[in-house]
Amino acid sequence: MNAMVAVEGGRLEGVCEREIRRFLGVPYAAPPVGALRWRPPTPVEPWSGTRAARTFGPAALQAPRATLPLGTEAKSEDCLYLNIWTPLLDEAAGLPVMVWFHGGGYVSGAASEPVYDGAALAAQGMVVVTVNYRLHVFGYLAHPSIGANFGLQDQFAALAWVKRHARLFGGDPENITAAGESAGAGSVHALLSAPAGDALFHKAIMQSGGFNEFAGQHRRRTLADAHGVSQRLFAALGSDDPERLRAIPAETVWQCADDLTRFDLSTGQIVLPHHLPWAPVEDDEILPAGRAPHPRGSRPLLFGWNANEGRYFFRPGRQFTCEKLDYVATELCGLSPETVAGLFDTDAAEAVLDALDRLFSTVMGAETAVETATRMHSRGTAAYVYRFGRVSPGALRSGLLANHTADLPYMFGTLDRMDGGYEEADADLSASMLKAWASFARSGAPELDDGPWPRFDPADPRIALLDHGAVAAPFKPDALFLAVRAARG
Repeated sequence: MNAMVAVEGGRLEGVCEREIRRFLGVPYAAPPVGALRWRPPTPVEPWSGTRAARTFGPAALQAPRATLPLGTEAKSEDCLYLNIWTPLLDEAAGLPVMVWFHGGGYVSGAASEPVYDGAALAAQGMVVVTVNYRLHVFGYLAHPSIGANFGLQDQFAALAWVKRHARLFGGDPENITAAGESAGAGSVHALLSAPAGDALFHKAIMQSGGFNEFAGQHRRRTLADAHGVSQRLFAALGSDDPERLRAIPAETVWQCADDLTRFDLSTGQIVLPHHLPWAPVEDDEILPAGRAPHPRGSRPLLFGWNANEGRYFFRPGRQFTCEKLDYVATELCGLSPETVAGLFDTDAAEAVLDALDRLFSTVMGAETAVETATRMHSRGTAAYVYRFGRVSPGALRSGLLANHTADLPYMFGTLDRMDGGYEEADADLSASMLKAWASFARSGAPELDDGPWPRFDPADPRIALLDHGAVAAPFKPDALFLAVRAARG
């Protein structure tokens, strides 16, 4: 069955399946190509007749090395499209709205990834929107002659489009949740930090990212760093004239930028926020300087980490040494080799991998999330914290365990779209997470299997454990957590 909606650019024809209306590949801004490259997003170009909204728009231009399938073969500089799932096309329905920003280190990923199918979340009684935004050099080049933070500006434009159109899709424009994972969570933190976001959304979800600065972080990526990378690119392209640069074919610009700045995660190379050459930067126009260590305002926040974040970056089957562990400990949070030796037994290669995983997951996940929640509590902001620890049979066989991104098919209800070796217990946890995320989007107060999810309070820290169901439990720091906490100073 077809579904019809008239939006600012013209009429859209989507599809209704199993009582969920789906509109894919909806443009929310003009294609940022040619003279619009490295410009703020501009309004959608109207179309005549009815536009079919049955297939995803192109993903942003990127390398074919994404960990998760993109869900589309098309990749293009013309990428400013979003996708909508809704159970109702009733302007009076007043459903909560969740706007999702994908991960991928600001250089890869797409809103069309099968794991992000919004049908199961929409069936919880909400409108779900997934958003493409400019990536890599097209999204995050920064230079005084051109500007900065174009991918972030795309996200603002998408939120504004959703707010203007929410009622047409059954949504409440005064109940919008911005959500994302990894770089998407970092994007949400940036959106929370910028004044332009104040009127565009009302709650936020940050999964495996977007927290405060991690312990011992003394080096931050600056605007001067971003300008320097851009200047190197201009030299490689043979021009620093903005109009000439906008005329160079997109593939040439992208390839040149990637050759200059590529990181190879397959070797276990660690990438920290100040290493990222293409990412949001504090330009004091789009993103205020000094936005860290916490976002603005008092909007309710739901955030957390996965128990084995590090196994996404340090993959089982590769060889890691104690020297690598010492380097990572120093680079992450300044722990000395002597302290590391006292915390880990690294007699076997598998033990080094486990140590790297635990260290990374504690520094980038547990300790930073608790620090963020503690600061939010001091400001009177409701913060709901989780630890995702479910290991499916497939994840156990692969050794990836509850690694970075493992939570996504559970909270989206897309286990059937993934090759994860899941069983009934996984489906049960997915149902619990769908309920919790949807209740947060509705009211800002999520529900767990055993009742309300407690707000984080450092005097009695309780978090949600997402493993065998979704239940509240005391947060119990271990020796590694305490060592990292001490490194924060």
